[in-house]
Amino acid sequence: MSKINKFNTNNLIISALIFIGILLVAVIVTLPLQTNAWNGYSQESEGIFHTYNSASNSYPGNVVVSGNSSVQNPVPVITSLNPSIIAYKSGGRAITITGENFIPSSVARINNSDRPTTYASSTSLVVRLNSSDSSKLGDNLITVRNPGPGGGFSNIAILEVSKNVDASGSIINDDNGSVLGASAVGSGFMPSTFLQWLFLAILILFILILWRKTFAKKNEKTPLKHA
Repeated sequence: MSKINKFNTNNLIISALIFIGILLVAVIVTLPLQTNAWNGYSQESEGIFHTYNSASNSYPGNVVVSGNSSVQNPVPVITSLNPSIIAYKSGGRAITITGENFIPSSVARINNSDRPTTYASSTSLVVRLNSSDSSKLGDNLITVRNPGPGGGFSNIAILEVSKNVDASGSIINDDNGSVLGASAVGSGFMPSTFLQWLFLAILILFILILWRKTFAKKNEKTPLKHA
Protein backbone atom coordinates (compact mmCIF):
# COMPACT_ATOMS: atom_id res chain seq x y z
CA MET A 1 0.00 0.00 0.00
CA SER A 2 2.88 2.35 0.82
CA LYS A 3 4.47 1.63 -2.55
CA ILE A 4 1.24 2.68 -4.31
CA ASN A 5 1.05 5.92 -2.30
CA LYS A 6 4.70 6.65 -3.01
CA PHE A 7 4.09 6.02 -6.71
CA ASN A 8 1.09 8.35 -6.76
CA THR A 9 3.06 11.04 -4.93
CA ASN A 10 5.91 10.81 -7.41
CA ASN A 11 3.45 11.07 -10.29
CA LEU A 12 1.91 14.21 -8.79
CA ILE A 13 5.33 15.82 -8.34
CA ILE A 14 6.36 14.95 -11.89
CA SER A 15 3.06 16.26 -13.29
CA ALA A 16 3.45 19.51 -11.36
CA LEU A 17 7.01 19.98 -12.63
CA ILE A 18 5.90 19.33 -16.21
CA PHE A 19 3.08 21.89 -15.86
CA ILE A 20 5.46 24.50 -14.43
CA GLY A 21 7.92 23.81 -17.25
CA ILE A 22 5.25 24.26 -19.92
CA LEU A 23 4.13 27.50 -18.26
CA LEU A 24 7.69 28.87 -18.19
CA VAL A 25 8.21 27.98 -21.85
CA ALA A 26 4.97 29.74 -22.78
CA VAL A 27 6.01 32.88 -20.87
CA ILE A 28 9.48 32.92 -22.45
CA VAL A 29 8.08 32.48 -25.95
CA THR A 30 5.40 35.16 -25.65
CA LEU A 31 7.55 37.72 -23.78
CA PRO A 32 9.27 39.10 -26.92
CA LEU A 33 5.86 39.46 -28.55
CA GLN A 34 4.63 41.54 -25.65
CA THR A 35 7.68 43.78 -25.37
CA ASN A 36 7.96 44.40 -29.12
CA ALA A 37 4.27 44.73 -29.89
CA TRP A 38 4.56 48.50 -30.39
CA ASN A 39 7.80 48.54 -32.39
CA GLY A 40 7.66 50.70 -35.48
CA TYR A 41 5.11 53.23 -34.25
CA SER A 42 5.96 56.81 -35.11
CA GLN A 43 4.91 59.95 -33.28
CA GLU A 44 2.86 62.28 -35.46
CA SER A 45 2.04 65.23 -33.21
CA GLU A 46 3.75 67.08 -30.39
CA GLY A 47 2.39 67.64 -26.94
CA ILE A 48 1.22 65.48 -24.10
CA PHE A 49 -1.20 63.65 -26.38
CA HIS A 50 0.09 61.84 -29.48
CA THR A 51 -1.18 60.26 -32.69
CA TYR A 52 0.44 57.07 -33.96
CA ASN A 53 0.56 55.37 -37.35
CA SER A 54 0.10 51.65 -37.98
CA ALA A 55 3.08 49.31 -37.58
CA SER A 56 3.94 45.62 -37.68
CA ASN A 57 5.77 43.59 -35.08
CA SER A 58 9.51 43.21 -35.67
CA TYR A 59 9.59 39.89 -33.84
CA PRO A 60 9.55 36.89 -36.27
CA GLY A 61 6.03 35.52 -36.29
CA ASN A 62 2.49 36.25 -37.32
CA VAL A 63 1.73 39.15 -34.97
CA VAL A 64 0.74 42.27 -36.93
CA VAL A 65 -0.60 45.54 -35.54
CA SER A 66 -2.44 47.65 -38.08
CA GLY A 67 -4.72 50.67 -38.28
CA ASN A 68 -4.51 54.17 -36.79
CA SER A 69 -4.74 55.07 -33.14
CA SER A 70 -5.14 58.64 -31.93
CA VAL A 71 -6.05 60.53 -28.76
CA GLN A 72 -7.82 63.86 -29.10
CA ASN A 73 -6.41 66.86 -27.25
CA PRO A 74 -8.92 68.15 -24.66
CA VAL A 75 -10.68 71.51 -24.68
CA PRO A 76 -9.00 73.82 -22.11
CA VAL A 77 -10.96 75.39 -19.26
CA ILE A 78 -10.08 78.61 -17.37
CA THR A 79 -11.21 78.92 -13.75
CA SER A 80 -9.25 81.98 -12.55
CA LEU A 81 -6.53 84.56 -13.27
CA ASN A 82 -3.88 85.78 -10.86
CA PRO A 83 -3.96 88.72 -10.77
CA SER A 84 -7.32 89.40 -12.39
CA ILE A 85 -6.77 93.19 -12.19
CA ILE A 86 -3.60 94.99 -13.33
CA ALA A 87 -2.53 98.62 -13.06
CA TYR A 88 -2.98 101.02 -15.94
CA LYS A 89 0.25 101.40 -17.96
CA SER A 90 2.08 98.92 -15.72
CA GLY A 91 4.05 97.50 -18.66
CA GLY A 92 4.59 93.87 -19.52
CA ARG A 93 4.04 91.37 -16.75
CA ALA A 94 3.22 87.71 -16.10
CA ILE A 95 -0.28 86.42 -15.42
CA THR A 96 -0.98 82.96 -14.01
CA ILE A 97 -3.93 81.15 -15.57
CA THR A 98 -5.49 78.39 -13.48
CA GLY A 99 -7.82 75.84 -15.02
CA GLU A 100 -7.97 72.35 -16.51
CA ASN A 101 -6.87 70.37 -19.58
CA PHE A 102 -3.76 72.45 -20.35
CA ILE A 103 -1.05 70.77 -22.47
CA PRO A 104 2.56 71.80 -23.27
CA SER A 105 1.45 73.28 -26.61
CA SER A 106 -1.38 75.38 -25.12
CA VAL A 107 -1.30 79.05 -26.12
CA ALA A 108 -2.84 81.87 -24.09
CA ARG A 109 -4.48 84.72 -25.98
CA ILE A 110 -5.51 88.24 -25.03
CA ASN A 111 -8.19 89.84 -27.19
CA ASN A 112 -7.66 87.11 -29.83
CA SER A 113 -3.89 87.69 -30.05
CA ASP A 114 -1.38 85.02 -29.00
CA ARG A 115 0.99 85.76 -26.13
CA PRO A 116 4.17 83.93 -24.98
CA THR A 117 2.94 81.06 -22.82
CA THR A 118 4.80 78.81 -20.38
CA TYR A 119 3.29 75.44 -19.48
CA ALA A 120 3.52 74.80 -15.73
CA SER A 121 1.11 71.87 -15.36
CA SER A 122 -2.18 70.55 -16.70
CA THR A 123 -3.90 73.06 -14.40
CA SER A 124 -1.58 76.09 -14.68
CA LEU A 125 -0.14 78.33 -17.41
CA VAL A 126 1.94 81.50 -17.18
CA VAL A 127 1.35 84.11 -19.89
CA ARG A 128 3.59 87.11 -20.53
CA LEU A 129 1.66 90.29 -21.40
CA ASN A 130 2.97 93.03 -23.65
CA SER A 131 3.31 96.59 -22.41
CA SER A 132 0.49 97.58 -24.75
CA ASP A 133 -1.90 95.20 -22.97
CA SER A 134 -2.06 97.56 -19.98
CA SER A 135 -2.23 100.79 -21.98
CA LYS A 136 -6.03 100.79 -22.29
CA LEU A 137 -8.49 100.93 -19.41
CA GLY A 138 -11.24 98.34 -19.24
CA ASP A 139 -11.70 94.61 -19.69
CA ASN A 140 -9.48 92.32 -21.75
CA LEU A 141 -10.59 88.88 -22.93
CA ILE A 142 -8.27 86.02 -21.96
CA THR A 143 -8.62 82.62 -23.64
CA VAL A 144 -6.48 79.49 -24.07
CA ARG A 145 -6.19 77.48 -27.28
CA ASN A 146 -5.17 73.81 -27.52
CA PRO A 147 -4.02 72.65 -30.98
CA GLY A 148 -5.37 69.60 -32.81
CA PRO A 149 -6.09 66.82 -33.02
CA GLY A 150 -9.15 67.81 -31.03
CA GLY A 151 -8.35 70.76 -28.79
CA GLY A 152 -10.13 74.07 -29.27
CA PHE A 153 -10.70 77.32 -27.39
CA SER A 154 -11.45 77.72 -23.70
CA ASN A 155 -14.08 79.84 -22.03
CA ILE A 156 -13.37 83.58 -21.64
CA ALA A 157 -11.80 85.08 -18.50
CA ILE A 158 -11.73 88.83 -17.85
CA LEU A 159 -8.50 90.71 -17.11
CA GLU A 160 -9.27 94.24 -15.97
CA VAL A 161 -6.96 97.22 -16.44
CA SER A 162 -7.65 99.84 -13.77
CA LYS A 163 -6.21 103.06 -12.37
CA ASN A 164 -7.30 101.96 -8.89
CA VAL A 165 -4.56 99.34 -8.68
CA ASP A 166 -0.85 99.98 -8.15
CA ALA A 167 1.98 98.05 -9.82
CA SER A 168 2.03 95.44 -7.04
CA GLY A 169 -1.67 94.65 -7.47
CA SER A 170 -2.90 96.45 -4.34
CA ILE A 171 -6.21 98.31 -4.55
CA ILE A 172 -6.03 102.10 -4.17
CA ASN A 173 -8.72 104.16 -2.42
CA ASP A 174 -10.11 106.81 -4.76
CA ASP A 175 -10.73 109.30 -1.94
CA ASN A 176 -7.20 109.86 -0.66
CA GLY A 177 -5.00 107.62 -2.80
CA SER A 178 -4.04 105.35 0.09
CA VAL A 179 -3.37 101.69 -0.52
CA LEU A 180 -6.01 99.40 0.92
CA GLY A 181 -4.35 96.16 -0.12
CA ALA A 182 -5.74 93.14 -1.87
CA SER A 183 -7.01 91.41 1.25
CA ALA A 184 -10.68 90.58 1.74
CA VAL A 185 -12.56 92.45 4.46
CA GLY A 186 -15.76 91.04 5.94
CA SER A 187 -17.23 88.61 8.45
CA GLY A 188 -18.30 85.00 8.58
CA PHE A 189 -15.16 83.61 6.95
CA MET A 190 -14.38 79.95 7.61
CA PRO A 191 -10.91 78.49 8.33
CA SER A 192 -9.22 77.31 5.15
CA THR A 193 -6.11 75.49 6.39
CA PHE A 194 -5.39 72.56 8.71
CA LEU A 195 -3.62 74.79 11.25
CA GLN A 196 -6.59 77.14 11.38
CA TRP A 197 -8.99 74.24 11.97
CA LEU A 198 -6.63 72.83 14.63
CA PHE A 199 -6.44 76.18 16.40
CA LEU A 200 -10.24 76.47 16.28
CA ALA A 201 -10.66 72.96 17.76
CA ILE A 202 -8.19 73.72 20.59
CA LEU A 203 -9.98 77.00 21.30
CA ILE A 204 -13.38 75.28 21.49
CA LEU A 205 -11.94 72.56 23.75
CA PHE A 206 -10.41 75.19 26.06
CA ILE A 207 -13.75 77.02 26.30
CA LEU A 208 -15.59 73.77 27.13
CA ILE A 209 -13.05 72.87 29.86
CA LEU A 210 -13.23 76.37 31.33
CA TRP A 211 -17.05 76.31 31.29
CA ARG A 212 -17.13 72.87 32.92
CA LYS A 213 -14.76 73.94 35.73
CA THR A 214 -16.77 77.09 36.36
CA PHE A 215 -20.03 75.14 36.44
CA ALA A 216 -18.53 72.56 38.85
CA LYS A 217 -17.27 75.28 41.25
CA LYS A 218 -20.70 76.92 41.19
CA ASN A 219 -22.36 73.64 42.18
CA GLU A 220 -19.84 73.15 45.01
CA LYS A 221 -20.60 76.60 46.45
CA THR A 222 -24.39 76.15 46.26
CA PRO A 223 -25.57 74.41 49.47
CA LEU A 224 -28.02 71.56 49.22
CA LYS A 225 -31.52 72.31 50.46
CA HIS A 226 -32.90 69.87 53.05
CA ALA A 227 -36.53 69.06 53.33
